[in-house]
Amino acid sequence: MYSQVRFKAQTVLFAAVKQYAYCKRDIIPTLLSHLKNDPELSHQQFKGGLYALLGLGQRDWSFAISHDFQVLSQIWPAIVEAGHSEKPSIMKIIEELVNKIHRQYQTNSVHTQVTENCVKLAGQLWNGNEPKPSLPVPSLPELDAAKVTLEKSNNRLLSAYHDLVNSLVESINEGNLRWKFSQIAIGFLTLLIRVDTPFSPKAVDLFVSSLVHDSITVRKTAINGLVSILKQQKRPHKLVEVDPYKQVKLPADYNKDSICMGDRVDCSWHHYDSNNILRTEEQWNRSVFVEKTHWGYYTWPKKMYKYAAVSEQPKLGRCREEMSEGERVVYDRFSNQEFVDRLIGFLSLEERKGKDKFNSKRFILFKGLFRNFDDTFLPLFKPHLERLAADGQESSLRCLSEIIAGLMRGCKHWSFEKVEKLWEFLMPVLRTALSKMTVETVNDLAAAIATSCESRDPRKLHWLFELLMENQLSRDEGAFTNSSMLFALQGGLAQQEWRVDELLHRLLRCVEPHLAHSYKDVRDRIGSTLVNIFLYDFPVKNCASTKCPQRKPFIEKIVPQLAILKDIDMVQFEPENEERQTAIKLCKTVMKWVTGSLARMFYAVPPELFQLLPVFAPMESCETDDELRQIGRASCRERV
Repeated sequence: MYSQVRFKAQTVLFAAVKQYAYCKRDIIPTLLSHLKNDPELSHQQFKGGLYALLGLGQRDWSFAISHDFQVLSQIWPAIVEAGHSEKPSIMKIIEELVNKIHRQYQTNSVHTQVTENCVKLAGQLWNGNEPKPSLPVPSLPELDAAKVTLEKSNNRLLSAYHDLVNSLVESINEGNLRWKFSQIAIGFLTLLIRVDTPFSPKAVDLFVSSLVHDSITVRKTAINGLVSILKQQKRPHKLVEVDPYKQVKLPADYNKDSICMGDRVDCSWHHYDSNNILRTEEQWNRSVFVEKTHWGYYTWPKKMYKYAAVSEQPKLGRCREEMSEGERVVYDRFSNQEFVDRLIGFLSLEERKGKDKFNSKRFILFKGLFRNFDDTFLPLFKPHLERLAADGQESSLRCLSEIIAGLMRGCKHWSFEKVEKLWEFLMPVLRTALSKMTVETVNDLAAAIATSCESRDPRKLHWLFELLMENQLSRDEGAFTNSSMLFALQGGLAQQEWRVDELLHRLLRCVEPHLAHSYKDVRDRIGSTLVNIFLYDFPVKNCASTKCPQRKPFIEKIVPQLAILKDIDMVQFEPENEERQTAIKLCKTVMKWVTGSLARMFYAVPPELFQLLPVFAPMESCETDDELRQIGRASCRERV
């Protein structure tokens, strides 16, 4: 009976608050008085107060997600400190309340600005036709008074925001909260990190120190929070306008306004070219880097910008005195070798056997560190990177892949000298790590390479690409190593798409002699790689001919090699000689490629692929080779 009374009373309360928005400022103190650690409060009062904050029955509304920092600065600390009941029903309500806050909280404004242009436009309301405003035009003194009122309101909201942040930080630092509510508090702080207001240095210190907390939940939350803080501390980089058409000599009658997708003359200058690798600082600084992969394929932006020279950019490798207070907190912690040792120790621990994967949040953390602080912390990480690579354990290589990916992406704005020294160190580490790949770690290292190549100019990554092209499909390596190395290279090239046509041609020449490889894993990987190699050969009107490898010459090479399989009774087929065995292996690789290609095509089947149909069609009748029958059925029916 009493629960029904509470429910109906809360329903009336919620309806009233929705009609009178600011009345919640008067109601909240009374509600929060029921959450205090007072022995005279009954269980029903405490529970009713929580339900009232939760907004029971209100899907998208709650006092705890109000668009008012003056209200939130009272509610959130009260929730954090309302932990004096261990009853499962109470903990369930608190968990629902916290989840609702994380799910539905929207960033509140702390600074409202009315521009002069907006004031002028508003003044025109009195100059137009009927209806006109009922009040007279505001006078200049009234406008000045309104500006003062707005400024006071902004200051009041900003002060309430800082009070909320400091209150939560103090509650955690005092150490009086139980572990559950300490996690809730630091979770609330992650919601308060803003792009327009520097985060409190005390809060920054809390997140950085929590990276080495004993609780794994706190460590994960700290990583998420510090990622946002480093993004907030990111220094703005200067951009300068550049004309892409002036980067290459064009014919006098070249039409810049026509849209012709593909490898045109005007977009060939930023392709990867191993004969023109940037090896000196002069070449590096003179180059115009295009980080976005899609720029130039259809046309160039009307106004294209590139990052200015390193000498014109804000200084990254700064001393402590040149940093802001929040940056100093990060600098002091990561300059401490003991702290870095503990951090790497935690990050290289195994969390869930067989289920751990490359963690993008950790990657972004290290990317932010090396982006904001240059190579300042690199000497402290170098011994750990070498140790993790040599260790070869699953968790160690996963941690290594996350740090290396962060390094390769974070060095985007480093000077050529520092980038070159970084790669001199990274290349032996990568070779060691790649040589120790296992079934559990191959996906992590491949993810690290693919992530490192995303939205990066391929000319900046020539060290990585040339390293990955070394010893592909070497006879000295086993089948697993060959397929894994090919997988890692495939991930990097896939991110660069059409801009690495030369590497795709080199890779095709590399895999062609191994199309009939004796191991299934290698054949399957070659088939998947061929999908990426020929992905950019597609028929489109008004399209420039692609520089990437084309299917037709490749098919003309392999059709004669498959001719031996024509007119054979596949029902009782037994490859009695080596020539037919080789042809069957080649056929399996080609069918794997065709199946993967057809699944990714957004156009009709190209005519050249029909040359393979007389070979593929009988394969689904083979009763002596299950793999051949399944691939044959898939390749023939993929687009039916």
